[in-house]
Amino acid sequence: KPYILEETYFVAGLVQQLTEETIYASIYEYIQQTLGLKIGGAYRKIHADLPNELDLLELNCTEGTPVLEVEQVVYLTNGTPFEYSTSRSRYDTRAYTITDIIKQ
Repeated sequence: KPYILEETYFVAGLVQQLTEETIYASIYEYIQQTLGLKIGGAYRKIHADLPNELDLLELNCTEGTPVLEVEQVVYLTNGTPFEYSTSRSRYDTRAYTITDIIKQ
């Protein structure tokens, strides 16, 4: 049963020749090892939302079930964005731990 619904877009000029096999394995491994691109970081916005129609259908939600949405843009080390994605999951199936390290 689905725990998370994800919609991802890649920059076609950078992330080329994706296959179904790659998608079901590790896209990031493919990007780094096969394409030789270096991932530098990501911007993420995490917020709660009410379920939409697809959430109700696929995530076994009720209309009042909170859903966690993560929107992200992932960048190469040179600052070029190459991925935009959103993921949605029920509140009780996913958690995030974030550690901030400040270099001085």
